[in-house]
Amino acid sequence: MGMTEGITVELAEKGILEINGFGSSNGGVFRSVHVNGRGTVNGDIDCGYLECNGSGTFKGNIVSKKTRVSGHSTMHGEISGNELKAEGNAKIKKNVQVEILKVSGNGTFGANVRADSIMIEGRAAIAGNCDAEDFLVQGNVKIQGQLNAEKIVIEPFGHCQIAEIGGQSISVKYHHHFFLQWLNPFFDHILTADIIEGDDITLESTKARIVRGRNVKIGKGCEIGLVEYSGVFEQEEASQVKESRKV
Repeated sequence: MGMTEGITVELAEKGILEINGFGSSNGGVFRSVHVNGRGTVNGDIDCGYLECNGSGTFKGNIVSKKTRVSGHSTMHGEISGNELKAEGNAKIKKNVQVEILKVSGNGTFGANVRADSIMIEGRAAIAGNCDAEDFLVQGNVKIQGQLNAEKIVIEPFGHCQIAEIGGQSISVKYHHHFFLQWLNPFFDHILTADIIEGDDITLESTKARIVRGRNVKIGKGCEIGLVEYSGVFEQEEASQVKESRKV
């Protein structure tokens, strides 16, 4: 364990690192890490549990079974582990690889994100690609790269943007909520994508240049340039499709 300064408690015999006021640590191997004040960790961390309730800056890589951010955190390195919860404001500059990712606050990811299960109920921005088994959004998401998942369900809040989407089951639906209806005159609750490709695709409130799938259903609020399908194609009247063809 490294040298510490400021109001930092490092309990070597218990494997606990706590920063309760203003302090810093060089990192190390711990059972748990708690940042409740304004803390900086300058090196890598390997721990069972990491919690940031205050303002934390982590300059190294993090390996943690469970990570929870309910305050404000900037993480300059990579994160890996079982579970990552972003309940506050989390900014992660490099790759994330976990089993479960939950964003109920604000998450900014500067590289690629990989997880078995991803749930976004707040706001997330991903600069790279996103890979998952299950991808669920009831909020706002922006992905500059590709989204690949087995099952994708998106209920957009505001303007969601994803460059390319690929999956087996893809569903985009308007979230029928009183608060969203009240905001309708001021905000569009819609997903914009360049290409959407999958097996079974059901879309509402979506703008896309190309949609490719086996079975494709285009619902209300959609503006699609081209639909290519090999099975069944359905289109509701309250939607726009410039061209559709069976392949």
